[in-house]
Amino acid sequence: MATRCEWVWPARPPRKTASRFAAVYVCLCKAVTDSQIRDAVENGACTMRDLALELGVATQCGKCGCDARELLKYCLTELPEHVKAA
Repeated sequence: MATRCEWVWPARPPRKTASRFAAVYVCLCKAVTDSQIRDAVENGACTMRDLALELGVATQCGKCGCDARELLKYCLTELPEHVKAA
């Protein structure tokens, strides 16, 4: 059984069909979804501090910090090479 910080994030669906998939709320206090975190990473966020400043993740109760960090790591490893180079 996976511990709380060993969540395996599913790959993002293609943009055309993204509206058919439900977003997963990572931070309930600030109503931040996995899609918002993925978008922030694609736009240059690469640390938890970046996510906190841009989206407010883990700035209130902090319970989402572990899951947000795991999603951040996952997104950073899954970025296309042309985005990493920019």
